Amino acid sequence: MHYKIKLLNHLIKAITIALLISSFLSSVGYSQEADVIGLINSLKDKNEEVRSKAAEALLETGDAHAVKPLIAALKDEDAGVRWSTAGALGKIKDTRAVDVLLSVLKDRNSEIIAGAYAFFIRRGNPDAEDLLIEALNRDGDIVMAEDFLNCGNSKLEEAARVWAKHHDYILGSLPREEGRPVWGQEK
Repeated sequence: MHYKIKLLNHLIKAITIALLISSFLSSVGYSQEADVIGLINSLKDKNEEVRSKAAEALLETGDAHAVKPLIAALKDEDAGVRWSTAGALGKIKDTRAVDVLLSVLKDRNSEIIAGAYAFFIRRGNPDAEDLLIEALNRDGDIVMAEDFLNCGNSKLEEAARVWAKHHDYILGSLPREEGRPVWGQEK
């Protein structure tokens, strides 16, 4: 329990720092380019929560300068940072990000596949199904399971049901929402 409180405090601190930085940069008239440079530098912060939030924030910028540092952050020592980085790379429309994630699939890196699962669902490659299921079982969470259940792929839907039963969750079908991955939507 003490560990969870400590982790929550670090998360609150990281979010507060990110908000303060963003507010400060906006108030002094810095451009998005300055924000991106600051976020790229934050990928090397000592605090893993700051690194993780920086990866997530870089996704929101959509800046192509973020791709190379995000690719490097896939080798971060912290699993949460690698997960956030993989997710960010999976949403950036850049051939370098796509190439790296496809190589991760070939390497069967379950942890990175789990972080970028939405990317792999949207691509709809049948060769990815078993690796996605392995990633769900090894590194998945309730959001990932819900996305599997509602992605339109029967094999992933069944895997989500099995995962939920094993983890004592009740999953339900959700209406199609913008942003939720759909099997093969980006073939």
